[in-house]
This record gives sequence, structure tokens and C-alpha cells, in this order.
Amino acid sequence: MNTTEVLRQLSELGDVFTKKEAQEKLGMSTKQLNYYLEALLREGFLGRVTKGIYTLSLEPGRASSPMSSFVLAFKGYLSKKAYSPDYRFSGDLDYTPAFGGAE
Repeated sequence: MNTTEVLRQLSELGDVFTKKEAQEKLGMSTKQLNYYLEALLREGFLGRVTKGIYTLSLEPGRASSPMSSFVLAFKGYLSKKAYSPDYRFSGDLDYTPAFGGAE
């Protein structure tokens, strides 16, 4: 499999995907997957939102913006949660500041 084929198959996962989803889709070892992900990151076809979450663009350099990566990842996360048959929204939201805000 070459990088172009990997990119084509990853595009079937959508704009945002996890490393686990990519590995399941491509059916390759972690070492092989890391090789292709790093190559696509260098070429600008992928952006890394955080460890294990990537954004994809079929245009080189378009997936690298941190803000667009965040927005796409959040959008993708919400859409996957909303359409997952296993997801049940409880209605409980945690508004606790993540970094020790006023109490």
C-alpha cells in the first residue's frame, strides 16, 4: 500500500478520525500506521488535534491549522456521538473549570 492509497482510505472515515479507527480501516500494524500518519502529517494532508485524533484534508497544508483542527474535531466528535447507537445523552453537563477557576 502506498501513501496515496492510505490517504484515499482515510478519507472514507471523514474529516476527523481517531488512530484506532484508522488502524481498523487500514488493517495494518501500529508501526506501519505510524509511518503513514507521520508522512501525511509532514505533507500537510493531516493535522493532529491531540494524541490519537486527526483531521484530514485532500489539499496539502489545509489540515494544519490548530483552530480549524479543533473545530473539525469537535464537530466530528459530536456527530459521531449523536449518531452512535451506543450513545445516550444523560443531560448532565459538568461546568467545573478544567484549570482551577474560582469556586
